[in-house]
Amino acid sequence: MPHDRLLTKIAANGVDLMVVEWVKKFLPGRSHRVRVGGQLPEEVIVTSGVPQGNVLIPLLFLAYVNDFGGTLSLIYGCSQMNV
Repeated sequence: MPHDRLLTKIAANGVDLMVVEWVKKFLPGRSHRVRVGGQLPEEVIVTSGVPQGNVLIPLLFLAYVNDFGGTLSLIYGCSQMNV
């Protein structure tokens, strides 16, 4: 799965495995399309990267590009909640 790199980074930094599984189920099945000058093409399936348009996206993006930095405590805090 193309999102394996992100999932591996999250799991390797001590995030609860239940949260990793939740993120794994959250990532696939995304698509997007871009309207250009009134034309709206067919949707394209997104198979890698971090999807946009969700409150979790900034955390996932930072985890993906910064090897966590200060976001580990935020993601770890999410693992302590019932998500």
